[in-house]
Amino acid sequence: MLSCKITIVNRYTSMIVFTTSTGTQDMFFIPRIYDTTNVEVVLTDDITLVDATNTAATFTRTGDYIKAELAYSNLKEDRFYTVRVKRTTDNAILYKDKLFVTNQVIDQVNNNMYSINKDEYIEKETSSNDYIVI
Repeated sequence: MLSCKITIVNRYTSMIVFTTSTGTQDMFFIPRIYDTTNVEVVLTDDITLVDATNTAATFTRTGDYIKAELAYSNLKEDRFYTVRVKRTTDNAILYKDKLFVTNQVIDQVNNNMYSINKDEYIEKETSSNDYIVI
């Protein structure tokens, strides 16, 4: 008799989310090659294909992750960006991903999700659900 064991693993995935703030924001990633020197992060707007201006970048290794402390001056709200982490010596791509920019508070643990209709759509309360058929 053949027996098998089924293991269900809950996997939490999250998108990289930044705000339009010009202050430092953290991004954690697992690169193809671990290098914290001679590294730059290029964010390219998916609509205009213009690179965002990086004003500060610091990279440190934290366990299996690289922590990038980044500051950008011209991120646009409600836009997607392509993230490319490159080594500046040979332009090797160390990591590639997508990033979303929003000023909404997103906290999945407390069920605060992103809403495309935030402050745009207001649901009206009706007195009853009666309708008239003519």
